[in-house]
Amino acid sequence: MPCRYEIFDELNLVRITFSGALTTSEMLDLIDQLDADPRYHPTIDELGDFQTLTDIAFDSETMKNLNDLILGLYLRSNRRKRIAQIAPNEPGRTVAVAFRFAMQGNPNLDTEVFDSASDALAFLGHPADLILQTRKLPASG
Repeated sequence: MPCRYEIFDELNLVRITFSGALTTSEMLDLIDQLDADPRYHPTIDELGDFQTLTDIAFDSETMKNLNDLILGLYLRSNRRKRIAQIAPNEPGRTVAVAFRFAMQGNPNLDTEVFDSASDALAFLGHPADLILQTRKLPASG
């Protein structure tokens, strides 16, 4: 499953993992799933994990359109949130950087790209060792 997510209610955090070849339909399905999940709320922080992404099965224009759609959903909620993305290598780095660039249109979003899970979790205000003890987040970097 190229896109999956896990919500950590006690941490106000959703971890979204991207693996294998990422397609447009999988991205749209993920957006729909998150939008329908009552545990995914406007102020939940996000941890995007691109470490096991191997391919992007859409072009740069489609990536821009997907990012615009996501930005619109964030603007709709008009809430502050932090988004950290773990993307130490390609092709995940390309996706994460393009996403960060697109999200700069919303001043309520703090979005950063990191090489390691520990740095990404620190940005979100969570010590990696505490989270790694309580749930299955990967220790990388």
